[in-house]
Amino acid sequence: MTSRITSTSIKHLIGAVVMMSLAAPLHADSWPHEEVGAEAAGFTDEGIERLDAAMREIVANQDVAGMVWMLGKDGQIATFEAAGLARVNDQAPMTKDSLFRIYSMSKPVTGVAMMMLWEQGLWDFDDPISKFVPEFANLKVLSSDGTELDDLTRQPTMRELMSNTAGFAYGLFGDDPANRAFRD
Repeated sequence: MTSRITSTSIKHLIGAVVMMSLAAPLHADSWPHEEVGAEAAGFTDEGIERLDAAMREIVANQDVAGMVWMLGKDGQIATFEAAGLARVNDQAPMTKDSLFRIYSMSKPVTGVAMMMLWEQGLWDFDDPISKFVPEFANLKVLSSDGTELDDLTRQPTMRELMSNTAGFAYGLFGDDPANRAFRD
């Protein structure tokens, strides 16, 4: 039986990744609220001073209106600062708890979640994608002349999925059958 990659399959994969990343216990006090200092976090005072100065300079040069930055290691926060404006129109200052509208962040968020799961040993780079999404087990590929679907010679791997080299069409470009099917 032929399996077809659908937007629902992709949504299930992303949903599974997000759910697995949330499996670790979360506590209200898990978010850092204060700095322990450079040396306590494993950095030098000079290095943190240079980082803080560089971030403030980016704001002072008006490369960005404002920013919040944090550097930590092993759960210890060396620096957690804010500079500039959260909103230019009313000159609201940037604070450490300012809210941001973010766009096109699904790939980096999913990437971080996937690497957390990899660190826990829950998947390997050379695992077939179908190990986690069974619907991917019987994929077909477009023949080199673009006229028919052929069986895979091997399953795409998590490594290829994570590096966007697994061969999946996005429906954005091309008029080949795979891209047309995705758009339909």
